[in-house]
Amino acid sequence: MKPFVQVENISKNFYKKSEVFAALCNISFTVEKGEIFGIMGQSGAGKSTLLKCLSSLEKPTSGQIRIAGEELTTLQGQPLRLFRKRIGMIFQHFNLLSSRTVGENIAFPLQLAGVNPEEVQKKVDDLLFLVGLSHKKDAYPSLLSGGEKQRVGIARALALAPEVLFCDEATSALDPKMTKEILHLLKDLNQTLGLTIILITHQMEVIKQICNKVAVIDKGEIVEMGSVSDIFSEPKHPTTKHFLQNSVHELPSTLFKNAGPNKQFLRLYFKGDSAKEPIITQLIRSYEVSVNILLGWLDSLQDTTIGSLTVEISGDEANRKKALSFLQESGVRYEVLTHDIR
Repeated sequence: MKPFVQVENISKNFYKKSEVFAALCNISFTVEKGEIFGIMGQSGAGKSTLLKCLSSLEKPTSGQIRIAGEELTTLQGQPLRLFRKRIGMIFQHFNLLSSRTVGENIAFPLQLAGVNPEEVQKKVDDLLFLVGLSHKKDAYPSLLSGGEKQRVGIARALALAPEVLFCDEATSALDPKMTKEILHLLKDLNQTLGLTIILITHQMEVIKQICNKVAVIDKGEIVEMGSVSDIFSEPKHPTTKHFLQNSVHELPSTLFKNAGPNKQFLRLYFKGDSAKEPIITQLIRSYEVSVNILLGWLDSLQDTTIGSLTVEISGDEANRKKALSFLQESGVRYEVLTHDIR
């Protein structure tokens, strides 16, 4: 069975006079039906350009995009317009029509599609109930909170019963409480409607809370991809590590300057059962080393526990080597930190 979304070697170039800017370089990934797939990257990494290509708002310079078996890069005219109805979009800044009420905003795509007025009103009422805004049908966007505006945006995106929903920084303009509510709503829609969601963000917390898989994009290339628990518990690329390190505190540089020859700084990564084991206690008891815990965090990625611990380990070289071997045997991945760690 083929994946619901197949992206193969997508590249996108922009041209300015004689200069060529490569916004995307050979991007490839697949998304299964009913999956929530996250695309994470910093500003300027190429996330929005990729989403525009996926939604056929931009045509890639090369490569292929298939959604539900349809090759998007070859569609034009009426077939393309018809296919766009199978795609829903929600945006960072909501893009609501200020002169229309909540109900009228949701009705707009249905009216453009030629749905009869009676059916339009029933559909609007159903969608308002689905996103918890039945009491706001006649309100104007200016009277809504940011979270309420995004709920209207979601309802509008679902009006034509899309098969896939694209979310472009959908929670970036919201406070943490509203972000959590919107993510909960998206997760609920994914489960109740079987809706496939592709979500782009620069917020690691968004990926952690609802995504099944994640692709990390940097300078137009996917640098790391896999299950959220694998990527965040064992980050390999500097960009992914940067996201994780920015979510916690960093070590002051003075610690590294004062480190002696029998001292190392380690970042330990835990996943699943290893996160629940008393690894540090076993390390100290079994080997002649001292361990000073400097930083740490433990988190739950839906159904998997992951964590990271930054420690200072002291002892002679032979004992430290034995201690590091014990960590490996215990399923704990580690990296040695230096003053120039990124």
